[in-house]
Amino acid sequence: MSAVCAWMRIDLRGRVRSLAVLGLLVALTTGVVLTALAGARRGETAVDRLVERTLPATVAALPNQQGFDWEAVEKLPNVAAIARFPVSQYFIKGLPPEAANFAYGDAAMVDIERPVVLEGRLADPARDDEAVITASFEGTFGKGVGDTVTIQLLAPEQVDESYASAEVPRPEGPEIETTIVGIIRSPWFSDSADEPGGTLVPSNGLFAQHAANLIGNTKVANINALVRLDGGAAAVPQFREDLAALTGRHDIEFFDLSAMAKPRSTDELSG
Repeated sequence: MSAVCAWMRIDLRGRVRSLAVLGLLVALTTGVVLTALAGARRGETAVDRLVERTLPATVAALPNQQGFDWEAVEKLPNVAAIARFPVSQYFIKGLPPEAANFAYGDAAMVDIERPVVLEGRLADPARDDEAVITASFEGTFGKGVGDTVTIQLLAPEQVDESYASAEVPRPEGPEIETTIVGIIRSPWFSDSADEPGGTLVPSNGLFAQHAANLIGNTKVANINALVRLDGGAAAVPQFREDLAALTGRHDIEFFDLSAMAKPRSTDELSG
């Protein structure tokens, strides 16, 4: 990711903004991610092996809409897996906002963006107190496999109220002592020279078990998603049409990850 992407994530983690602004920030963040990941030279065989190994996302779909029905999207033709992520805020005690990646759900790191494990293991998706980190995190923040961090969540009512204010609330929700269990890398979950600090990615269980602390009681936070399609890039135009027919919307932001974020070689991911 680039320095611009890092700034975007700092802004997202540092303040809970209006839904429109948050949606725009995520769209811009995703665009920079895709640009940063494109352009490396890779062998065709290595790419094929990597795609099979990591099951990378085909598109990022950003409806930026409260209460968007992702379950209906999951039933569309050619949709193999989705990984939702709320455009919301959580904190890692004692660490800066840019240390925290989004909280992901569904098939993230299982059937979509299944990362190479460089050390340790993947987080247990049934637990809310495990996390993985990208490669640079330990060198930047001094926390590695076996160490713990404290994730601080907002109370649901704080999430609801914060969308009417630019002030950063002091979290009053659960504090979760979280163990770092692995270091991972995939086309999506990776570091770059422009963002050397690394990030922490919570287990899917954090979103599953504490949804109200991330999206609010009234579900004010937008939820966007990574989507993996059977058929890869060739299936993207039909997916656009199907999604527009399902939602009645032709303005949903898309980023074609298959075209813009060709993965690193297997050696690059594991080295």
